[in-house]
Amino acid sequence: MLSPVWWGGAVAANEGMPLAEVAAYARTLETRVVAEPLELDEVLQRAGLQPTALANWVRDNIAYEPYAGIMKGPRGTLISRRGGAADQALLLASLLERAGLAVEMARGRIPLAALPQTTMPPWPGESAEPTEEELAELAADLSISTRMASSHWAAARLARQQFLEELWSRTMRDLSVLAETLHAEDVPVPAISVAEAGGENADVEHWWVRTADGDLDPVLGEPFGQAEATYRLAQLPDQYFHRLTIRMFIQRSEGEPAAANLRESETVLDATLKTARLFGETLIVGNVPLDIADALAELPSPTPEEVVETLAATTRFQPQLTTPQGVLSGHPFDLSGQRLQVQRGRIEAVRDLGGGLGGLFAPAPRSQKPTTRLASHWLEMTLHSPEVDGQVRPPVRLRREILRHPLPGKQAVLDLLATRELLLMPDQLCEQWLTREWLRYAAAWAETASFMLAEPENHMNLANGVNIEEFAAHPHLTGELYAFGLGRRHELRRLRETIAPETVYWNQRPLAVSHVRRLIHANKQGRPAMQAGLDILHNHLTVAGPPVEDWSRHLAFAAGVLDTALELQLIPAINPCDRRSNASLALETGRARRHNPRLEATAEDGIVNILVDRQEPAHAGAWYRVSLLDGNCLGMVDGGGQAMTEYAQRVNIALQLHGMLKFYGNMFKCLGTALTMPLAMDPGAQTMDLQECVWNLVCGKLTDVFTAHVNVATNWSNIIAKRSVDHLYSGVCKGMRRQVLGR
Repeated sequence: MLSPVWWGGAVAANEGMPLAEVAAYARTLETRVVAEPLELDEVLQRAGLQPTALANWVRDNIAYEPYAGIMKGPRGTLISRRGGAADQALLLASLLERAGLAVEMARGRIPLAALPQTTMPPWPGESAEPTEEELAELAADLSISTRMASSHWAAARLARQQFLEELWSRTMRDLSVLAETLHAEDVPVPAISVAEAGGENADVEHWWVRTADGDLDPVLGEPFGQAEATYRLAQLPDQYFHRLTIRMFIQRSEGEPAAANLRESETVLDATLKTARLFGETLIVGNVPLDIADALAELPSPTPEEVVETLAATTRFQPQLTTPQGVLSGHPFDLSGQRLQVQRGRIEAVRDLGGGLGGLFAPAPRSQKPTTRLASHWLEMTLHSPEVDGQVRPPVRLRREILRHPLPGKQAVLDLLATRELLLMPDQLCEQWLTREWLRYAAAWAETASFMLAEPENHMNLANGVNIEEFAAHPHLTGELYAFGLGRRHELRRLRETIAPETVYWNQRPLAVSHVRRLIHANKQGRPAMQAGLDILHNHLTVAGPPVEDWSRHLAFAAGVLDTALELQLIPAINPCDRRSNASLALETGRARRHNPRLEATAEDGIVNILVDRQEPAHAGAWYRVSLLDGNCLGMVDGGGQAMTEYAQRVNIALQLHGMLKFYGNMFKCLGTALTMPLAMDPGAQTMDLQECVWNLVCGKLTDVFTAHVNVATNWSNIIAKRSVDHLYSGVCKGMRRQVLGR
């Protein structure tokens, strides 16, 4: 077990700071480097409690976007600094309510011409170089030497410049090739100016705030229009909200999964959430393996191979969705494709009687072998738009296969255990907010580590199972997802300034991107491994500006090319063979083979595919899917974006242990965390004991999370602050490792 020298919470880094002080240091930095109001109470402190002053603050600090309904909510509108009329009114109403006023949301109609023009929010562009005086002042605030601050800035600047320049070069190269292909086939460039039906004289829906002393309109300044209805904040109708529905399905077959043998699909998870409650938060969806906690606990000093073998022996699964509000569980199912019934605390199989009778809630006899098998399992996400003038836009439905054409044996089970972390609208998160979340993340984990190391019984509680409620207040950050948002935000602005400076853009629906992890039973070296990739689920960009006649100057088209290049850039491979399934990479390799891209029409109206590298029929093809209506595009491979492996991959990546903790809840035992060890340990290591397990749990891979953010951040003071915490935290963990493991 653990050496007694480890206890007491006095383990220090090279700098001499105890682990317990890292949390206080991170929280102190938050107040020194975060200047913008990022919470409602901070706005009240900055702008005061007077209603007109608050309305003016929202008008002056939140850029207007002409989308319908409530998409971001008060918090999302504040931290993105952009919002539609309903979201801006909701932000103002929430501020006034906190200030003690009784308020209502008013909905009416105004002429389209009365609305302000869409503008881009303020953006500083490239961060200016700090002067020697500024650097010295920040170093003093951070309690570090000027030399160290300068070193942190130089290292981060070099990494960031290299990252962004490689991304820019790839984006511009791909954009040029794809635009030339469309022009060679005389594909017309779609118009990008936005005109509502009926023209500028048409009436459109509008929202503002009603108080006892009069109406306040944060978009127009002066109240305008007659209210058709008013609502208290707690009684806003659901039809005015953007919503996200997440469903998981299973389908079974008799014998081999031929089309003729497939049964009707069954829903095993069904949840609908308002996107206003999800902005900036991470959702985690996947299947929890049932009945393996005891099996893992029986492994005295498990190797990664033993843990993966135990997981691969799972036969029963429970779909689970972790949200900021809690965990939503679906219907358990098994490898025979049967939904399982929970009765009196026991999970039992549903006997299938056939003939459309549905089945009987009773377990099948032990001697009876299953006659069906799980043929497919998939995830479906649907984005719902709010009602406008009694009309609702068709929903956007996105399907992702979890198990398709299942591989034989153990790998099929591990595929069922893949997890997907989902983030909505990441490119609209302002950098100041991300800095705060990173610092809070570091502080939360430092406090957790101090608790674990303070007394032996705390560690024993950890080893015997951790309840998810103990960690409910901790932030969950996925470095790749937030880095995607920052990188896209920066490069999208750069694209606009370079190719379409008179164009403005916004999202009519939420942008969605996910980070997928999939266990591999054995890599080429015969060891358990992990694949991971970014998956852009939806990136519908709405743009407005003067007409263009060149595809390479169409911002919506260029944004899709950027997205596909960015997903490849963010998750680099250990070797080039690991990055085999990304459309940008396929375009590069196809050109090297002198395969010129070609067009292919699809069955859908207004859609064409640009094939970029298709070899023999059995080989996975790659293409860009382009909408001829609005110019939006996205790189796809292997089944039109259905497979996780379509995106950039790397093997043996670091897995954020906190994410697994929230996902597996109180089943998370320290021995069970060996699941993540093949990803965090050295490639040559073969075993994992309890000591190393706890060390990895405490330190996790926080430095990877920081690095992903720093590489695409723009503000030099924020970068130095995060680098300082990163350096300090890394030193603490190295000291702990030396004392605990003797190396």
